[in-house]
Amino acid sequence: MVALVTVACAPAPAGSWRPSGAYAPRFAPGATRDSLSFLLLDVDPLAPDVANVIATYVLARRVGGRDSVTAQGETSLVVRRVNGRWRIVHDHSS
Repeated sequence: MVALVTVACAPAPAGSWRPSGAYAPRFAPGATRDSLSFLLLDVDPLAPDVANVIATYVLARRVGGRDSVTAQGETSLVVRRVNGRWRIVHDHSS
């Protein structure tokens, strides 16, 4: 299996959704965030810059200096290459 570990998020434009309440500290600059990785099971190209990916996701949290798996399961993703980088444009996880 091949491990895919890149997860990227674009900054929110001014005036768009902002985290609030109990979630706000998780998104503050310098906050500890969970780590998301994928174990690829199948990649089916749909077009030169679009693919369907079937994988197992693993969500881990750093606890006491070690990663601890907090969730894992099956996922299907539609990914698209934008400016040379693959981006997740649709995700279904269970």
